[in-house]
Amino acid sequence: MKFKIDGLTLKKISRIFSNISYNNNYLVEMNGILFEITKNNIFIEAKNTYISLKYNLNNNIEILKEGIFLIKAKLLNEVISKLENNEIVIFNKIEDNLITIKSKNSYYEINLMNDKKYKKEKFISDQNYKELIINNLYFKKLIESVVFAGDERSNRKILQGINLKIDQNSIKLIASDNIRIAFNKQKINYQKDLINVIIPIKAIKEYLKLINDSQKIKLRFFENKLLIIDDNLLTQINLIEGVFPDLERAFLGENNQKLVIKKELMLTLLDRALPLVLNKESASTIVTLKIFDQILMIESNESETGTSKIETKDFTFEGGNEFVIYFNPRLLKEAINKLENPNITLDFNSPEQPFIMKDNTDENKFRCLILPFKI
Repeated sequence: MKFKIDGLTLKKISRIFSNISYNNNYLVEMNGILFEITKNNIFIEAKNTYISLKYNLNNNIEILKEGIFLIKAKLLNEVISKLENNEIVIFNKIEDNLITIKSKNSYYEINLMNDKKYKKEKFISDQNYKELIINNLYFKKLIESVVFAGDERSNRKILQGINLKIDQNSIKLIASDNIRIAFNKQKINYQKDLINVIIPIKAIKEYLKLINDSQKIKLRFFENKLLIIDDNLLTQINLIEGVFPDLERAFLGENNQKLVIKKELMLTLLDRALPLVLNKESASTIVTLKIFDQILMIESNESETGTSKIETKDFTFEGGNEFVIYFNPRLLKEAINKLENPNITLDFNSPEQPFIMKDNTDENKFRCLILPFKI
């Protein structure tokens, strides 16, 4: 096996395949990248327990001899990072377990892994699928708008994923970790059959790391798999089976009280209230939001360090003169950071009931429901 490739193309490949996790202690071969060299193409494949990649390389290469090899991903990416973009790099498999990588001023001999033990992924080719064509950066933005609220380690398998529904010119995404629910609904150009799937959070996070340039991708939904086609790159994800709970209904109904405030101001209030909190990212961290005498106060109380009280009058509140609620500040900050509009709305019913954070415009259908603390 022998081929030549230019350094820039090689680095592009490395960027793709270095972005997925290689940490399998039980199936050692899954820590490698498989190269299959044919007469006109080089097929490059890698996978972990939740995502599989396959790249078809057919330009900027010169194939001198066909063959196959499996190389440890970490070693290959380390070597590629040291090469120059304008170099021609020669790969030459000189023994079953040894390959040389040579450029103008560099020479490496690397021990190979046993490619015969590598179980190649069967990328689905069935024609029975539902397809959505979408801009990859927009798709990334949609996923990121809800994935923060999911729990990839949830005891409930269903909640380890994002529920994606596509129907009649709309796309809905929802995720939950049992203490909050993130929901997003946007208009898209789609008039085909209903799509209703659960995409594993771990897998979709891996895929998002691969997205750089803006271009169209094809999402093909099969019975239990998602195949993403991005030019010469195939990404296959095993979907979670089952029925996702109907969490969208949590956003229905009217709320009695409404707080409208600038996004950046609320983030500043939360941030300024936390200096005395020892573990700001803890799930048990509590702040108090108080509204009284036309003042909004964010208060934190740490028994070991002291108390913070931050106030503002720059807000509007409908539904009463006074209100108090206790919540985890990290949950609200993460939701606020997903909004683009400068103003946010917090809808309340009572201090014991979940509250909803949303954009205060009708056009944006992003919502996040957060459970308060009961004190």
